[in-house]
Amino acid sequence: MGTAKWYSQPVQPGKEGLPSNTRDICAVAAYASDGSSIILYSYGGIVYDNSKQRPTQTSEIWILFIPAFVWRPSRGGR
Repeated sequence: MGTAKWYSQPVQPGKEGLPSNTRDICAVAAYASDGSSIILYSYGGIVYDNSKQRPTQTSEIWILFIPAFVWRPSRGGR
């Protein structure tokens, strides 16, 4: 931190795949109770709907587990 340098980290899809290319999400991060990892919760946003040829809103909830960098949908997700 503090070096102003960006890094790229590949992520692994869970069994359910990866979240769609979503913009304007609401996100919050929390440490696991034992402090060993960070869990990022991603909710909603705007997805471009190719079938309708326009942006549309989503209410999907996805969870990113760090340091594993694995995405999983919540039970309420897709």
